[in-house]
Amino acid sequence: MVEKAWTSSVSFSYGALVGLLPFHFDVLITNRSSTMMVVMTAMILVVVGVLLLLLWRARRRRGGVYLVDYGCFLGEPRHRVPFAMALEHGRLMTNLLDEESTNFMVRLHQKSGIGEETSVPDSFRKREMLVPNVLFRMGAAAIIMSNSPEKARFRLGPIVRTLTAARDGDYRCAFQEEDDEGITGINLSKDLPVVAANALKGHLVAFGLAVLPTSELLRVAISFINHKIINKFFTTTKDSNNNYYRPGFHRLFQHFCIHPGGRRVLDEVQRGLGLTDDDMEASHMTLHRFGNMASSSLLYELAYIEAKGRMKKGDRVCMISFSPGIDCSSVVWECIKPTDHHLHHGPWAACIDRYPVQLPKIVKRPA
Repeated sequence: MVEKAWTSSVSFSYGALVGLLPFHFDVLITNRSSTMMVVMTAMILVVVGVLLLLLWRARRRRGGVYLVDYGCFLGEPRHRVPFAMALEHGRLMTNLLDEESTNFMVRLHQKSGIGEETSVPDSFRKREMLVPNVLFRMGAAAIIMSNSPEKARFRLGPIVRTLTAARDGDYRCAFQEEDDEGITGINLSKDLPVVAANALKGHLVAFGLAVLPTSELLRVAISFINHKIINKFFTTTKDSNNNYYRPGFHRLFQHFCIHPGGRRVLDEVQRGLGLTDDDMEASHMTLHRFGNMASSSLLYELAYIEAKGRMKKGDRVCMISFSPGIDCSSVVWECIKPTDHHLHHGPWAACIDRYPVQLPKIVKRPA
C-alpha cells in the first residue's frame, strides 16, 4: 500500500511575537522525520531575532533622559492659616459649618501630621468634601529635562504606571465636583483607603518586576510558593500573619519620596515596602510643612533631602505618587551631580534647621 506523502505549511510571524519590526517567513515540511528539526531551527531563528531586536533597542536608547533643575512654589504668608485661627472661625460661622462637621475636621487635623505653616486653598462645606479642607494645600513644582547629560543633576531610570480606572469604584473614589455653593472641590469616597491599598499592592508588584534584581525576585517567588502551596498541603496550622518575604527596596534605593496623601497613606506604603522611619522622614516632614500638594509634593521631598545634604553622587531615588483614578506612578532617579546644600535656596531654605520635628502620636478612639 502506497502511503501518500504528508505535506503541511508551518507559518511563523515574528511581528506577532515581538510587536516591532514584523517580518514573515514560511517553512514547507515534506517529511515527518524532519518536522522536529525544522521546528527547532525556526525556534532558534526566532530567539536569535529577539536577541538582535533587544540589542537594536539598546543602541537606540543610548541617550538617556536627565533632570537639569527643578523649582517648588512657596506660598505667601497671607495664605497661612494656623489651625487655632481656622478652628475659631469655624466655630463662629455656624451658618456655614455645624458643630458636628467642625468636630470632624478637628479629629482629622489631630491625626493628619500637618503643621501650622501650610497654605490653605478654598474650603468646602459638604461632609464628603471636608477631608480636603484638612489635608489639601496649595503647591506647585516644575522641572527642566533634557536628553543631554551636560549640566544635568539626575538621570532618569525606570518608570512604572498602573491605572485602575476601569473599575467604577476606583474611578469615583476621588472625584472633582461642585458643592452646594458652586465651589469646585474634591469629593473623597469612604472607600478610598481600601481602594488605594488594593491599587498600591498591584502597583508594587509591577514596580518590583521593573527594578528588583533577579535574586530578589526569586526570593519573592519562593516565598509565595511556600505560603500558597507547601503550607497549604503539608502543614496543619495557618499563618495568620502571612509573613511573605519582603523585597529589599531599602537596599536598592538610598532615598524615598512618597506621595504625602496623609499619615495613613504613608504608613501603608512604609509597611508595604518594608521601609524605616528614616526612609520616610522626607515624606512626613513635607506633609507637616506643606501638606498634601498632590504629585508636586515629591519634588518638595527631593528638595528636603538635598537641603539636608544627604544626596550623594550615585544615590538612587525612588518616587511613588498617587492620583484619582486610582493612578499609581513610580519613577527612579540616579544622582549624577549633587547640589551644595549650603547654597540651597529652595522651599526649605528658611526652615530646614527646624526639621525634623516630632509628630504627635495617633491615639485611637475607643470603640
